[in-house]
Amino acid sequence: MAGHDPHRAPTVAGLGAVAGSRYDALELHVTFAVVADDAAGVPQWASRMVGGDPQAMAAAGGIAFLLGSAGQIADRLLRRRDALGISYIAVNGMFAERFAPVIARLRGR
Repeated sequence: MAGHDPHRAPTVAGLGAVAGSRYDALELHVTFAVVADDAAGVPQWASRMVGGDPQAMAAAGGIAFLLGSAGQIADRLLRRRDALGISYIAVNGMFAERFAPVIARLRGR
């Protein structure tokens, strides 16, 4: 598979193994539950979406959370796109306003 990288995240690598030669035609999508400055800013109600303690999961680097400034988040998303091939993202509508500056930084990149 042309897009295969043995250092991809385990879930993406597993998908690549199953997709085989079709991998490069896939559009990978991630939905983010929370956008916040840091783990302490993750609301407890997010536990209904992630099935555990959302602040602990965010602090541990859980992929469902985007933490940091707009610039930090934009850089992280670009790195994930380059490293993992994630081509589409969605953000919980509760965080649309918080995510808007990230979109402005990513526009055209």
